[in-house]
Amino acid sequence: MIKLLIVDDEEEIRRGIRNLIDWPANGIEVCGEAGDGGQALQAIDQRRPDIVLLDIRMPEMSGLEVARTMRERKLAARPIILSGYDDFSFARQAMACGVSDYLLKPCLPEDILGTVLKLKLEIESDRLESERRQALQAKLNESLPLLREKRLSDWLRGEAGAASPLPEWPGTGGIPSADCRWIAAIVRMDEGWPSGAESPLEPGNEKLGPIVRQGVAAALAAGRANVAVIDDRDGMAVLAALGPGRDKIDHVRSLTELKNDIQALHGFTVSIGIGTACSGIAGLRRSYEEAVQAIEGRFLTGGGSVLTFKPSDLSRSPLPEYPAEAEKQLLAAIRSGRTAPVEAALDTFFASLQPGPASRERVAKCCTALLMSLYRLCIETRTDPDGIFGPRMSSIDRILKLQTLGQMKSVVRHAAISLRDKLSAKQSGHKTIEQALRFIHDNYDKELSLELVSSHLYVNANYFCLLFKQHMGVGFIDYVHRVRIERACEGMRDFPYKTYEIAAKVGYSNEKYFCRIFKQVTGMTPSQYRASVS
Repeated sequence: MIKLLIVDDEEEIRRGIRNLIDWPANGIEVCGEAGDGGQALQAIDQRRPDIVLLDIRMPEMSGLEVARTMRERKLAARPIILSGYDDFSFARQAMACGVSDYLLKPCLPEDILGTVLKLKLEIESDRLESERRQALQAKLNESLPLLREKRLSDWLRGEAGAASPLPEWPGTGGIPSADCRWIAAIVRMDEGWPSGAESPLEPGNEKLGPIVRQGVAAALAAGRANVAVIDDRDGMAVLAALGPGRDKIDHVRSLTELKNDIQALHGFTVSIGIGTACSGIAGLRRSYEEAVQAIEGRFLTGGGSVLTFKPSDLSRSPLPEYPAEAEKQLLAAIRSGRTAPVEAALDTFFASLQPGPASRERVAKCCTALLMSLYRLCIETRTDPDGIFGPRMSSIDRILKLQTLGQMKSVVRHAAISLRDKLSAKQSGHKTIEQALRFIHDNYDKELSLELVSSHLYVNANYFCLLFKQHMGVGFIDYVHRVRIERACEGMRDFPYKTYEIAAKVGYSNEKYFCRIFKQVTGMTPSQYRASVS
């Protein structure tokens, strides 16, 4: 709400201005009154009005002098002058003093209200514009560090041009000295199950970024390193300018503490690749490239590793051929239903790949090819693949995103062992179902129940119910009804039995119940069926 201060040396005029106009209904609060210029300035300091309604002629200090003082003190309140002088020179003096408007006495309440409301709109418009500018400035201040980081990230990867100078340094200690040594590290979140989590973590910067920035400030900036932390695609890049007295060994120790603190405080692991310490700004780009190479070693070492660059990281291992013979042995072992041959075949498959740090993608593709062979075996054996690979084949889709050999082995092993267990159970179930069908067909004319048949077969009733539905595609009771009604149809075709006699011969003691089941199975009543075959 806009605040208004009324200043006039005549109390009756002040009371009239206050009471003859409904200020609150127009969004205006009368925050006070003053009888002279000195009181007016004091009230302005204490009550911070937005608009001051000033009489021009007052004792001690005129309205123009109050307006002039307000302007000199750079007070935000907007003055409106009330004057009995219809003289251009007064109006010009008023404008020179920063007066917002000028009203001639005598003036009607609606004239005063209209002038105040016009100024109110200007004040509210100015406030909105000020808020908009402040919001824009806040966004700019917020985005400037990100823009600096983006430029540095582009420079590191050579996307800003090989010969371009180092962009503005966003580090913790200002511009690094010319004699410092540069070193880069890559921090990446390991995919896996953090303690207490309900789902695996996917590598990404949304959670990692703030944690690394905070950890770096504690573990590195406390030392003699000028550090910058920036987003780096699948992780964070930690760039440091090492000052005098700090070497790579100190830096590796600090990064190892960072890794341990993240695991202890946040329940997940990270791996860190570290380049060599280089002289000259061009060395920072080289150290970054080495850190990217070093982090690839996580594929063999597993998560939670700190890996320093070695020249051997640049050597390329020969690409492994796909171990087709090992796959054949694995599929045969799975069909056999025995555990030991499956484990041995899996070991042979992965040993045949002979992976090196640079071959992660190739090994992932070989694992994907093996999972597809397991999928084909599911189709051949009519085994539900969702129970092996997860909904929508999620494990096959995920294998290409895994970062370590151990993770890939775990996914493939889970699929192979699950399929072996399914096939083993199915083979055992076939014999049980064959015995159950023989018993049903031999005893359909007697009282039959799920409990009776499962007891005869020495299996749990609930297990037998699920197994029967899985193998036969229909429930136990529905299957028994179908067998009995088929026998009843044969009896109606071949013998002139009455309906209640047919019902009794196929195991139904209640004729009405038999007729209802008969219609459910055949779509006809017994008499309709008899007429159709006669």
